[in-house]
Amino acid sequence: MLRRTRFLGLACGALTALSLGCGGMTNPPDSGPADSGPPPARTITFVIDQLRIDANDSPDVAHTGFNLDTFFSGPLDANGCNHEDFGSTLDVDQNMASCHWAPMQTACKGGVDNQLPTLANTIETAAGMDIRQLINDQINNNKLALIVRLSGVNGTLGPDLNDPDVGVKIYLAYPTFTADCMAVQPGREYVISTSSIVAGSNDIEMARFAFTGSIVAGRLQVTTGMNGTFELPLPAVMGAQLTLPLHSTQVRASLTETEGTDGNLGGWVSGNDVVAAVVRIAPDYQTVVEGAIGGLVDIQVGGVCEMAGPPRTFGGIGLGLRLHFVPATIRMNDPIQMSQAPGTCGYTAPTDAGPPPPRDTGAGGDTATGG
Repeated sequence: MLRRTRFLGLACGALTALSLGCGGMTNPPDSGPADSGPPPARTITFVIDQLRIDANDSPDVAHTGFNLDTFFSGPLDANGCNHEDFGSTLDVDQNMASCHWAPMQTACKGGVDNQLPTLANTIETAAGMDIRQLINDQINNNKLALIVRLSGVNGTLGPDLNDPDVGVKIYLAYPTFTADCMAVQPGREYVISTSSIVAGSNDIEMARFAFTGSIVAGRLQVTTGMNGTFELPLPAVMGAQLTLPLHSTQVRASLTETEGTDGNLGGWVSGNDVVAAVVRIAPDYQTVVEGAIGGLVDIQVGGVCEMAGPPRTFGGIGLGLRLHFVPATIRMNDPIQMSQAPGTCGYTAPTDAGPPPPRDTGAGGDTATGG
């Protein structure tokens, strides 16, 4: 079973030079400031400080995620693999005719595909593991750092901004700081993991997960389509770090200069990929895992929800999470690192006391101390 996990500071402001005229009566009148054109586009960096699974899987509450299969499925609808879709209050265009969903009403039909709350409940029941709390702890303790970097932003972030062409890059990152490790704080520095950069490159612009998005009335929107994939980090299982390809990835968030709020991350994972990931670690559980996964598939892939084998074939499992992010910076010198530096927050045993003191090399022998 899945177990413990191991998911942008404002950097650039434009300064416009002002030309001032002076002189006597014989000089021509001042024509005013020189027209320097629009300010240059900005690159803005955030780090995710909240990554949350919905509290429950009740259809009577709003959920994160997106309508990934274009259906508005009921509980006995074969198009949705007999899983009822959820309503959205974050992004009403995920509901039928963009209606405004509300609890316990039938006038507005939602289309959100998200089985992650059910999966989290299943893990907690079967293994006694609170996956929601584990993810929360991994983020808060800086063990999982995900950077969201925007480029080509033309204007000030806020509800009045509309920008049809914004670059969006997502990176796995490592903190460079060594103190106050029990929380994600704005404005701190990170380096980018080599795993998030195209192989053979040493340029952070060559991100493996690079998408084109837009900002509509201050809300970031990224829709990658059926071929858009993001490798979603998962809780570690028996010491092994797992990732799953998240297909048809979508990201939305309402942006200001100081934070990203009401963030919505969604996509679907292949049921076969989930089975394979678990079986690599615990091969004896394949039959159990296949049974559990079959009950989570809510998206047809190639017209298939589940097909008997051997081998058994599964469709997709919709996932949705809520995001929040705060400003961050990327280190200018050597910004890409293969591994995390010892002593930094999130490395093995993070400490709030800063780096360990020097070792005593006196007559008493070498004594290593640290948090």
